Amino acid sequence: MAMHTDRLGLMALRRSGLALFLSWLPYIAWAQTPWPAWQVEMYPYVESMVQTRPEQTILLGEGDLQTGIFYASVAEVYSEEVQTALIEDAEEKGWRLRSVLRLGTSYVMTLTKNDRTLDLRLTNTVRGVDAVYSVLMSQQPKRP
Repeated sequence: MAMHTDRLGLMALRRSGLALFLSWLPYIAWAQTPWPAWQVEMYPYVESMVQTRPEQTILLGEGDLQTGIFYASVAEVYSEEVQTALIEDAEEKGWRLRSVLRLGTSYVMTLTKNDRTLDLRLTNTVRGVDAVYSVLMSQQPKRP
């Protein structure tokens, strides 16, 4: 009988632990952190921007050889506002705007700097604007 009671207590503890985890899941999924200083200096950035989805971020290499993908968001604004601010900041950091494409509620911008290409996708959400940064080395052949 004691073993059965212990088993029921353990099951109740597991359920309460699972319930606690599930109640925190929305906050874990939207985890936000400030941008590292080196990233603020390197990539187009808006003052109130935070990094999101750290579990899906992949950045390889350093400096001008860095490639990868990372995510950010800006609360309570629209993509048009963020796009303008990012273009201005990009130009100050030496990035050249190659194209801007509007796709419904999203903007896709392509910027270049030296041998790198940065694709930025800005999407309006109920919380503000989500941004996806994708940076890669240029695929163009070197010309003499």
